[in-house]
Amino acid sequence: MNLVYVNNKAYSIRKDPQYYGIEQQWLNHLDLKNLGIISIDDIEGLDTLTDLESLDLRDNLITKISGLDHLQNLSRLQIGNKIEKIEGLEHLNALKFLTIHGNLTKIENLEHLQNLLILDLSHNQISEISNLISLKGLTYLSLSSNNISNIRGLDDIRLLGRLNLSFNKIKKIEGLESLSSLFWLKLSNNRITQIQGLDSLKKLSTLNLDNNKITEINGLDSLSELRILSLYRNRITRISGLNNLSKLEKLNLSENLITDLSDFEFPSNYLYDLRVHGNPLPKKQLREFRKYEFHH
Repeated sequence: MNLVYVNNKAYSIRKDPQYYGIEQQWLNHLDLKNLGIISIDDIEGLDTLTDLESLDLRDNLITKISGLDHLQNLSRLQIGNKIEKIEGLEHLNALKFLTIHGNLTKIENLEHLQNLLILDLSHNQISEISNLISLKGLTYLSLSSNNISNIRGLDDIRLLGRLNLSFNKIKKIEGLESLSSLFWLKLSNNRITQIQGLDSLKKLSTLNLDNNKITEINGLDSLSELRILSLYRNRITRISGLNNLSKLEKLNLSENLITDLSDFEFPSNYLYDLRVHGNPLPKKQLREFRKYEFHH
């Protein structure tokens, strides 16, 4: 039977949808979240589930990844515990989706996971982006909520479409030159003072730079495909640098230091959601521009 036991209680496999891009797959999934598990080896019967394709071990007390070698068909693994080292994944060659939230300080031991498409190492203590050279097919990478101060180590993952580096210590946008497939970039909640280093990202359609220290809108002239731009809560004093964004649909400039919109011209005929609340604007202008806010 497709059962495992944790603290003498049975848990069974069920079918669960997984999306890889627009493709949907139904996986044999086992949900063991938040059960107080201390060691994977304590999950009775896990070694018999050779057809298991998805395993969720988030919100437990696991400190080490072990006991997974027999899960040859596992394509999705989620672990959010107290993991301090990436290990024990050497035989999981079918893995496409990997999430590890914990106490990691280093990216390592991923070279065998050459089928990996989605890697989420957010909410760790990682300070450097490294050891991703073997992950040629990676399309999504999240290193949000870590201790990263420099963007580098991404040159070899040229198929990357989405990158999340929010909630780090980044001061400068750099190291993205080779990511020509990137269409979604999140750099919110960092220490960025200038928009730069984006010229090669011709496919970029979404850019989030919320909660930084940006004072001027520039460096966007090459981003002709940009549709969503968010600069919420920065230090911008005037609107400029948007003239080439002819496909822009959403623009968030809320909570900045903009004092006048009398000269503002819509950069795009497609712009339907413009947010400027929280700026020291005249009340008349605030009322006038509020009608351009799209409320879902």
